[in-house]
Amino acid sequence: MKKTILLILMSLSVQLFAQVGLNTNTPNATLDISAKEPTGTFNTVDGVLVPRVDRQRAQNMSAIPVSTMIYVNNVVSGSQGGNAVNIDTVGFYYFNGSVWVKMATGNGVNIYNSDGTLAGVRNVNLGGNNLGFTGTGNVGIGIGAPTAKLEIASGTTGTSGLKFSNLNSSTPAFTGTKTALGIDSNGNVISMGTENTYSGLYVVNGVNSTTFSYGGEGSTGTVNYNTTAGYGGAPAGALTNAGIFTAPTAGVYRFDFSCAMINTNNPGNRMIFSFRKNETTIVQSTAVGIVINGTIGAAFFTIQTMAAGETMSVYYNNTSGTNGYLADSNYIITRIQ
Repeated sequence: MKKTILLILMSLSVQLFAQVGLNTNTPNATLDISAKEPTGTFNTVDGVLVPRVDRQRAQNMSAIPVSTMIYVNNVVSGSQGGNAVNIDTVGFYYFNGSVWVKMATGNGVNIYNSDGTLAGVRNVNLGGNNLGFTGTGNVGIGIGAPTAKLEIASGTTGTSGLKFSNLNSSTPAFTGTKTALGIDSNGNVISMGTENTYSGLYVVNGVNSTTFSYGGEGSTGTVNYNTTAGYGGAPAGALTNAGIFTAPTAGVYRFDFSCAMINTNNPGNRMIFSFRKNETTIVQSTAVGIVINGTIGAAFFTIQTMAAGETMSVYYNNTSGTNGYLADSNYIITRIQ
């Protein structure tokens, strides 16, 4: 009798330290469970029932081994705190040594059905594939209710929040046909219209031989040029030798003028320079005192919105009793919008 009991105990000991099979005589793991009826139309239940507890029970467990798995069937009891901080809905959870962690399921929490917070830095390697967002709806960065396909809110007034890592102020300008971008009153990025290479910059440099003589108080003349626009591909007739600029396209232009005035006789008072739009409207006027028998410089500018075909000229008004001429004059015209 004693021998029989000993043999039984030895057999149990071997079984406890070997692989165990349920519904199989050849287990392939520590515990191998096979379905009682793996095929057919049987209505009996096959499967594993994980312990079912409510949130309060899971929250109050202590000394929980890592990898313990449970099914939380009620989240009304207990609170979402402590080791139950992740238990917010019914489902499977496992213990990671600190807290219960929700097990991913086909209908679990994800970006498609729930809001969330990143727990750390995340990067997506496209691996040569495209990532596209299609259909209706908008994307917001820094804003929860975007009103455009892509809306960026930097949180700082006057800062767009948009940055180009490989494009900056030192990048060479594109020389082909291009469209300038601007911002409307609502912050939308809009096209400012096509801007061709010729409408970027006009320059007239060199000695200008325009002379001025005292022909009575208020003697007026036009500043003329001996050269034509030579940079930026200005179209024919945009800037004439007579100093008249004709806007080839509508836009906002900046006009810069500078020169030296050389007085050739004693009397000296002042010279008044002015920009005249369409030869009639004075949009900028600057008075410069003339040095008797000497040289003095003058520089001024104006920014004007021009319609296609409108003109701009530089005029002088000799209010002194002196004669002289302009030298080293420069007339730079830049389209800025």
